[in-house]
Amino acid sequence: MASPCGFQVTGTVPTGLERCAAEECSEILGRSVTAQRGSITCTLESAEELAKFDQLRSVDNYRAVVGSLSNFCKGESTVLERLKTLPFDGLLDWTAALSLWQFHRDNLDHVDTSGCRSDQAGVNGSKELSGDKDESTSNGAGSDRQREIAPSHNQAVEGVEDTVERAASAGQGKRLYSSLLQNEGITFRVTCTRGGRKHGFSSPEAARSFGAGLADFFDWKVQLKNPDIEVLLAISGDEAKVGVALNRESKFKRNIAHFGPTTLRATIGYGMLRCAEIQPGDVVLDPLCGGGSISIEGSLAWPETHHIAGDIHHLAVQRAAANIESLLQEMNHGKEINHVKVDVCQWDVCQLPLRTSTVDVVVTDLPFGKKSGSRLANWSLYPKALGELARVCRPQTGRAVLLTHDNKAFSRALQRNGFWKRVKTLWLNVGGLQTALYILNRSSMLFH
Repeated sequence: MASPCGFQVTGTVPTGLERCAAEECSEILGRSVTAQRGSITCTLESAEELAKFDQLRSVDNYRAVVGSLSNFCKGESTVLERLKTLPFDGLLDWTAALSLWQFHRDNLDHVDTSGCRSDQAGVNGSKELSGDKDESTSNGAGSDRQREIAPSHNQAVEGVEDTVERAASAGQGKRLYSSLLQNEGITFRVTCTRGGRKHGFSSPEAARSFGAGLADFFDWKVQLKNPDIEVLLAISGDEAKVGVALNRESKFKRNIAHFGPTTLRATIGYGMLRCAEIQPGDVVLDPLCGGGSISIEGSLAWPETHHIAGDIHHLAVQRAAANIESLLQEMNHGKEINHVKVDVCQWDVCQLPLRTSTVDVVVTDLPFGKKSGSRLANWSLYPKALGELARVCRPQTGRAVLLTHDNKAFSRALQRNGFWKRVKTLWLNVGGLQTALYILNRSSMLFH
């Protein structure tokens, strides 16, 4: 199959780190990038560029863009019916997205899909489509599902002419795009997310309606678990966007095999490291490492740096060491170069066993929330930690990037500390919490 050419790809990124993701994408692809809240979009022109996009460390998930429809949700009483007929209206061009999906499946998708067909026979008769955001899958009666998803010609449908027209057009998409798809018996599901304002329909209802039209248009079979294609329907206010998911598993889970109660996403860790402006030869410290996400990500993205990770809890230290060991085994199995330069220690962040002025950069996720520490303890911990980090960090050239949800305690500690200067603050969405990412520079004041 010829390489896809001229298609749009959208990648979801941690909210608040869109600029970091856009900069990384521009550096790797050399193309202009559009950043929106929680996502970036760029236009690729070759399959090779898709392989580069797949390597972006700041992207959680990515999808091929099928189309965007403004003012689609005005007149909500007819939205669900219009979603059913949308595939037949000629408003969506699936050529680029399906070409991209086929290329990704053939060249970049390393997930074993041998089990996807095993339970197909059990789902052919129950055409049910999932809805996201509301996080609920429609659970109506089986007969109702059948009527909603695949209406028969004997069903009482308003307007005989519309029924005849849709019947004549059934399988139209399969005929139009057969040259792009090398697989027979393709299974799919629709995932819908909504935002912007309250709508008169739910996400599962929108997913079912749109999926009904797709099932007729492409003659695809519905399969909720491990489908071949996941079609994404994103509704924001009156705008509707359609895309095809490319990656099967979120990329923020990479490099971590042993998860703890507060394991940081790899994509957030990478964004924090980019904000620290890591340079070759830097010694990077994560004194509250947890599972080691930041140090592992930094060692892989900046192999010419050395990382030191530590935590006071012995289970966290064990998890970090286990994650590094699992990564090394995976890399050795793939015959990749072993360059994970991370040392793991158990220590107290208020009494680090490091010499004064020996660390170039500090990047860490401070304790906050119900699963780690307490607000009362943070009023005592944050001032001591900032002072100790100032001691081990190099004056004038040292940097720190610190993430916390407890802004009051941190702001008070920072005001009373003369060793750090605030450069800027970014606001991130971490697990539904609005957290602050503080970017600091070490002052020239010597620590005595």
